[in-house]
Amino acid sequence: MQSSISFINMPWELPTYRDSEKMTYTEQASKRHHCMRLTCFIRLNDYLIENTMHVLTVNAVNSLLNHLTDKLKRTPSADVIQKWITEEKPEVPDKKGTLVVEKQEEDESLIPMFLTELMLTVQSLLFEPSLEDFLDVILGAVNHCQNTVLSVPNLVPDSYFDAFTSPYINNKLEEKTCGTGPSLAAVFEDDKNFHTIISQIKETIQAAFESARLYAATFENFQLFFKENESLDLQALKLQEPDVNFFSQQLEKYHKQHKDAVALRPTRNVGLLLIDTRLLREKLIPSPLRCLEVLNFMLPRQSKKKVDAIIFEAQDAEYKLEFVPTTTTEYVHSLLFLDEIQERIESLEDEGNIVTQMYKLIEQYQVPTPPEDFAVFATMKPSIVAVRNAIDKSVGDRESSIKQFCVHLGSDLEELNNEVNEVKLQAQVS
Repeated sequence: MQSSISFINMPWELPTYRDSEKMTYTEQASKRHHCMRLTCFIRLNDYLIENTMHVLTVNAVNSLLNHLTDKLKRTPSADVIQKWITEEKPEVPDKKGTLVVEKQEEDESLIPMFLTELMLTVQSLLFEPSLEDFLDVILGAVNHCQNTVLSVPNLVPDSYFDAFTSPYINNKLEEKTCGTGPSLAAVFEDDKNFHTIISQIKETIQAAFESARLYAATFENFQLFFKENESLDLQALKLQEPDVNFFSQQLEKYHKQHKDAVALRPTRNVGLLLIDTRLLREKLIPSPLRCLEVLNFMLPRQSKKKVDAIIFEAQDAEYKLEFVPTTTTEYVHSLLFLDEIQERIESLEDEGNIVTQMYKLIEQYQVPTPPEDFAVFATMKPSIVAVRNAIDKSVGDRESSIKQFCVHLGSDLEELNNEVNEVKLQAQVS
């Protein structure tokens, strides 16, 4: 052991030569031989460096593939992903009583490697960054790694070593016969394993986005109702007077849309990718709210308008039914109106039932309505009942009313005959 250490520590020097023009053939041959050996040593270093750089690059890219593959293995099944959209958002109260959304997994192996956002537009759903963006960046990183090692120059063509690779002997420059050294670019080009690894990286990213697209497909209903809501002319809708079924269906629809949008998880782990839907939620939630705002504007006003019309008609009918006629014409109008209101009362009650349904919708969906509107609505049903009672009373008094009508009619006929006779007498006198 000591002998080997002493051998290593022994100084080693190149043979010294005299001036080139005075060198003997033996000295020239010796110098040429030593320079050739040094050149071979330099070339050996080039090959060692090239091999090291090649191995480092392949190992680095393979390590990236292993990480991607490991994350991809954590991808949930297609059935699980498709059920995410219908499951309830898990909420657990903490010690302070506030609601806390399900905590993120602490296991590092379950933490996604990349983040992408699911973006919502009127036309479609898309990812940002997209699959193409990921492939460009990741393959760009691989190329950058390659370019980094390819930027390391060979030693053989370096002018620093020209004294050995192309020495002066007898004032004559020896031809450099060692070439430019090995080509790492050619090694990468011929390395099928390296190209296979790169292809597998592409396939891994594509497989991750297949799962992401499967999750995005569960948002198609959201995209459709967003597109429908955005295409509505809400100002034109305000001018319409739809029926109660329209309000019932639309209120139910928009409240469900809002509830479903609020229940969306802000992020989802699909193995390799963490899908961020926070911007989507921020854009989606106001969509049904804008429609609800218009319905909340229309429903109370339309309900009040109908209530006012029903109460006005009911009070007017009650007044006419309770009016005591004193002339033949008034008896005619009273009896005709009794027939009309008997036919009208059922449809008036139906209209009252519709208004009642509208106010039930107002209460069910907590539509902002002035308290005085509820107070007026409370008088609607009693007003209709009062009309019904007045009709029943008038129907009961119909016979006596007809008798009174006949009496007044006879009196009017007698008066008319008297007037006719007076006219005849005046005509005869003249």
